[in-house]
Amino acid sequence: MAPVTDTYISNHFGEIWPAHVAEFSQYLIECRKYFRGDLDLLLLLAVIGDRTLVAGKVDPSITYPDLLSGNHLKFRPDPINYHSIAEFTGIPRESVRRKIQYLIDIGWVARTDEGSLFATKMSTRELEPLTRATFKYLARMAAILSPAKSR
Repeated sequence: MAPVTDTYISNHFGEIWPAHVAEFSQYLIECRKYFRGDLDLLLLLAVIGDRTLVAGKVDPSITYPDLLSGNHLKFRPDPINYHSIAEFTGIPRESVRRKIQYLIDIGWVARTDEGSLFATKMSTRELEPLTRATFKYLARMAAILSPAKSR
């Protein structure tokens, strides 16, 4: 089976792109519901989440039920702070501070003893429907991107 590359996607644009736009639009609509219509909040939590469940540090055998049970944090998250998030995302530093404070206030983000930010177990639980929507999006895209799919 050939790997999916940008050339593969380009050559199957008419099938892949409309499905992606339709599925991604639905996903963003779901995201808006959970983030008060503020997609910057989603981006900030995603960046913090990336440092919380760090690729290469998470046991690859972990399942989503494991994540929900809280068994995923057997390591320290990579450090991240307001300044590095602002630089990385291009969102103004004061906006980052204010929006992350909101995420802290609702319990989706917390600080380590050293002051680094991390996504909480509460965010995992409360955003479960959104995670399930992500699974649906990824499954649909995987089916469309499958080179083994008969055409």
